[in-house]
Amino acid sequence: MFSQFSRKSIACKAMAMASLMAAAVFAGQASGTVKDAKGAALAGVTVSVQDAATATQTTTAADGSFTIATAVSGVQIKSVANPAFSIKHVDGALLVQCPGEGAVSLDLVEVNGKNIWSATAILSQGAARVDVPAGIHFNAAFLRARHGTDLLYMPVLKDDASGWKVASHLVSARSLATLPTLVFSKSGFAEARYVMKTETETGIAITLNEGGGDFVEDHRKECTIPALPAVSALTNITNLPDPFKMMDGTAVTTKAQWTCRREEIAAMLEKYVHGEKPRNPEKVEGSFAGEKLTVKVTDKGKSISFDVTITKPSGAGPFPAVIGWDGGNIGGGYSGLNVAKISYPITTIAAEGSGRGKGKFYDLYGSSHSASELMAHAWGLSRIIDALMVTPAAGIDAKHLAVTGCSRWGKSSAVAGSFDQRVQLVIPQEAGSGGVAAWRIIPSFTKAQPIKSTYDEQFWTRQDFWQNFGSSITKLPVDHHEMVGMIAPRALLVLDNSIDWLGPEVGWGSANAAKEIYKALGAEEGLTYSSVGGHDHCALPASQNHWVKSYVQKYLMGGTGEAAKMEAPAAYKFDRAKWITWTTPILK
Repeated sequence: MFSQFSRKSIACKAMAMASLMAAAVFAGQASGTVKDAKGAALAGVTVSVQDAATATQTTTAADGSFTIATAVSGVQIKSVANPAFSIKHVDGALLVQCPGEGAVSLDLVEVNGKNIWSATAILSQGAARVDVPAGIHFNAAFLRARHGTDLLYMPVLKDDASGWKVASHLVSARSLATLPTLVFSKSGFAEARYVMKTETETGIAITLNEGGGDFVEDHRKECTIPALPAVSALTNITNLPDPFKMMDGTAVTTKAQWTCRREEIAAMLEKYVHGEKPRNPEKVEGSFAGEKLTVKVTDKGKSISFDVTITKPSGAGPFPAVIGWDGGNIGGGYSGLNVAKISYPITTIAAEGSGRGKGKFYDLYGSSHSASELMAHAWGLSRIIDALMVTPAAGIDAKHLAVTGCSRWGKSSAVAGSFDQRVQLVIPQEAGSGGVAAWRIIPSFTKAQPIKSTYDEQFWTRQDFWQNFGSSITKLPVDHHEMVGMIAPRALLVLDNSIDWLGPEVGWGSANAAKEIYKALGAEEGLTYSSVGGHDHCALPASQNHWVKSYVQKYLMGGTGEAAKMEAPAAYKFDRAKWITWTTPILK
């Protein structure tokens, strides 16, 4: 076990340490290359500086090369003991203590700068526990923990007999506590970090591995969600709710904090709008024959199964795929590309026209389950992905999937893509009210599908939604600009149509608000909104085909595409000053 040995406290109020601290600013440059596990150069990798004084990032070139400035404001501190911010290694886990709430970022770094392991601990009443994977191997390393402006730095030795121990003789690499950390990220790959050994470095070689620990349905189990208020305790929010404020009022300033803010948004949507999405069923199995993938789900002592149809191009797989609700309506947009199509018959999961609580989802979880039809459809999508991951015979690359649907299916594809982080591209088409559209903006456009219609035309919301919010939508503590913002930094292509009932101006406003989340995450290229009129409902016009092709090539096939764009008729209006009253941060 290693003892309490801390390096810095500002928010933790250890005022006696002030004389031991000296502020420093590092200004330098880093360059190198990024490759995949097979040694192939990786283009389009985002390279950012974690501790930059101002947001700094670049992307790798076609040969995987990068060069980036590394101006960082840091703090160098003498070794001191400070029990206010401490970490212990006990029984294969790190026990973190620091007064306050929110995220603590953890990095275990070798003396040569290579990042061995990273994790995020979420403080609850000043404490957190993070399990350490058994496969971590090192002799001497440095543990860095950061909570806001507080930094803990510990040189450690690994003793397999007794755990990790403080190694005070490793002070020669103390600067690793505050020198710049480079972060490398690309959709479909596990994030990598590199701690610089000097202010200026060249020849840095980084390898990104596919998938990794971030290829998960969500991060709910890693986050502590506060108790959600009863509807009677909610207060009015007349503007669009601030996506960058945690439920306890803490401002979101880092990407690590956003991970759990995203889960707070999801939890509120479940409680107040869409109903619970069951997670982690006991078993999901898949079998493939002909063009049929059979998905079998076992949970709560029951089992259900359903089929999806897979149409693959010629040649050897595995292929990226577009999962279309009942086939989808964007076939012309990516025809000719080496991409499979998966037709998901969602009415077998949650039926329409036969009463609430009908379909295989409700056979498994009960007809009175809180999930709306849209959430049940989202649950089914997640189980398809589970089955694809364990059924290689299907020939589908489960790490490169898109989901799409039109009209009511556009609503549920938006919900599904928001609630499963494994989906790399979400294409809701003409989704209208209850889809991309923010609930609060709907009443401003009297020709748009009214809120009540989204409740009682079909069962697109949880049963108590209208009763709780029909006469007071401003009491809803969350809205759909945040729901589709949950997709960030993954790709979102919103296709719309100038039909009044669809409320395209509502979707336009909501997409503009969601764009702020993409900006905060440095992922603006991931979101395009396109509205084109003069065609039938759900008939994708040829003028939008290029967007579908571009996004499929870019986010499913690892190719290039057009620059993102927000395009709509000049008549579309969005009163930004009225609806967006919060400030968008740049998350580090």
